[in-house]
Amino acid sequence: TQMAVTGPLAVRMLKEEGAVRVVPARELSLEEIKMLKKEGLEIETFIHGAMCYGYSGQCLFSSFLGGRSGNRGRCAQTCRLPYTLYRSTENMAEGHLPSPKDIMTVNILPELIEAGIASLKIEGRMKSPEYVAGVTGIYRKYIDLYFEDPENYEVDKEDIKALNQLFNRGGFTEGYY
Repeated sequence: TQMAVTGPLAVRMLKEEGAVRVVPARELSLEEIKMLKKEGLEIETFIHGAMCYGYSGQCLFSSFLGGRSGNRGRCAQTCRLPYTLYRSTENMAEGHLPSPKDIMTVNILPELIEAGIASLKIEGRMKSPEYVAGVTGIYRKYIDLYFEDPENYEVDKEDIKALNQLFNRGGFTEGYY
């Protein structure tokens, strides 16, 4: 993730160095990920949980304010704190200003699978066992349902509600897909 792999040249270089799997930059669209897949390496992408404020995890915010490096897997999630935005001395806005919505892709899982993504990443670091079990259980259910009957793939509203109740920062997004 920290390598910010955004194109075929980077994938080719990693392949020449012996890599078998690449985690592309999360800022890529699904079409761009499909293009990388053509280079012959396995693709691993993030499908559920916190979206990072920094470009492909290239963040120093956590280190400066939180004393822990997100680039070393110890993000202090300083972008999730409340802030006040000022212009000169005028208060322009308050709240969790740099905090992006979490990603949820259960509705587009068929598209991700059909794109050839080999490994689906779900946030689990610094999360409760209940969260991890709940989220992975729901995604496992829908991966299995897709492979059993891809033509009739449909997500139950109760499962969306469950994902919202497990953890939610004010709505979800499908990220850059």
